[in-house]
Amino acid sequence: MPAGVLAQAEIENFATREKILVQTTLRLRYGTTAEQVRNILSSIRTLLRENSNIETETARIRLVNFGREAIELELFAYVRTSQFAQFLAEREKLLLDVAVVVESAGACRETCRETYRHWSTRAVLFGQLHPY
Repeated sequence: MPAGVLAQAEIENFATREKILVQTTLRLRYGTTAEQVRNILSSIRTLLRENSNIETETARIRLVNFGREAIELELFAYVRTSQFAQFLAEREKLLLDVAVVVESAGACRETCRETYRHWSTRAVLFGQLHPY
């Protein structure tokens, strides 16, 4: 790697980090009503607020786009851990809790599989994404 590129890069020191980012785009199929979207947003906000392993000050879920194929919600939350294995377990639990919220809102009546297929999840690891 050229020295100039390295000098300008933002580098994360994994030894000093105290949290790891979960950033997920949840895509709800068109046909989901505005009321269902409101209920989903409200319920996920409650999940984030009540989870002691999530940094609540920065956690958010927002309607961000009416995409080509789906209504897009962005979930952004830091898991309070420096241990990758614990992060994976907490992210899994959070995503399953979100799935229950979506199902409970009735937004998945016909084809839940399609909704889950359109989820896009990524974590800030190895300096690939900016952690802030």
